[in-house]
Amino acid sequence: MKKVIMLLVVALTSACASTGMYSTPSGSDTATVEVENLLDTGTQEATEGATGWQMPGMAAASRVGVFTVDGDRVDESGGDKMVTLDAGEHTIQLFADDGGMLRFKKFSMTFEEGAEYVIKVMRNDGKKNFRATVANKAAPETVLEEVSF
Repeated sequence: MKKVIMLLVVALTSACASTGMYSTPSGSDTATVEVENLLDTGTQEATEGATGWQMPGMAAASRVGVFTVDGDRVDESGGDKMVTLDAGEHTIQLFADDGGMLRFKKFSMTFEEGAEYVIKVMRNDGKKNFRATVANKAAPETVLEEVSF
């Protein structure tokens, strides 16, 4: 009887739980965030001049994107390059995959209504870490947030 009750409790709680998938808002009080991949910048010249055998799959292009918004996954396949958010404070989790070096980073920021933001993901100076800068597309020189991961 105890097992039956436990199974019933588990079934009910899983049915009531959210799917964990982010639902894109619509309306005029939204902001958009686009992720730009700068990890490949400068690596193509080095690859073109390289000689010899390379392990298959190692020359694959890097990927970056938004993994979660406020804890909910953006996409089932791993992430997205552009998301729409309600205006206000949100926690965004980025991912960067550069030939087997997979990293994640969360940060919180307040997004303004109607604004368009760009997150640029690049290598840090040490080349073993990544760095992401957030800027409003209307003023791309002004960095609003910077995180390393």
